Amino acid sequence: MNRHASRAGLGAIAAGVLAFALTSCTGGGDPIVTETPSPTGVSASPSASPSASAAPLTDEELLALMPEDAAYPDIRGAIATAVFFVEQFSVVYETGDLRVWDALSMPECIFCESVRSAVLAEKAIGDYETGGEITIDMDSIVANYYDVDGYWYVTFDYSQNAMALHHSDGSSEPSSDAESGSVSLRMTPVDGLWMVSGAEAVAD
Repeated sequence: MNRHASRAGLGAIAAGVLAFALTSCTGGGDPIVTETPSPTGVSASPSASPSASAAPLTDEELLALMPEDAAYPDIRGAIATAVFFVEQFSVVYETGDLRVWDALSMPECIFCESVRSAVLAEKAIGDYETGGEITIDMDSIVANYYDVDGYWYVTFDYSQNAMALHHSDGSSEPSSDAESGSVSLRMTPVDGLWMVSGAEAVAD
């Protein structure tokens, strides 16, 4: 039996973990459709099997790994950070390196903690996953300020490749099918950086 069949992809983890519906993001007024941010950044690829005692990233080290637009204190920064964060989903499962993920996750983000716990559980028994690369539809990006709770929400469509789970004994098995859907991230500015305080995804 596939031990991770119930986990599936991004949509399975993020679905329902944040108490807001995707439609509620427009409750504070008309949607703000932003300009498509320039995809100048690259996904961080930390070295595999990092030391458990590796020091957290400094703000400068984090920003060096992110798209240039992530440094903006306005909605451009929120969008760039949201896209970059979602692209890290497959990276953390393959490398086990959570430094970037942790640096961008706020304590109240249930989705963020769910991914973190799953990665640590796999790493503890010598498992890791490959595949699962996420492609963002940059033309679908919408950013909304929801004045009921005072947060910015960044929503976009995504597609994700299938993932495979590799065990310490050398065996492997499928762990999720390819999927596509829509994901919404609640973004919070903290000390000059945008961080993720919640996320919800709906797979097609």
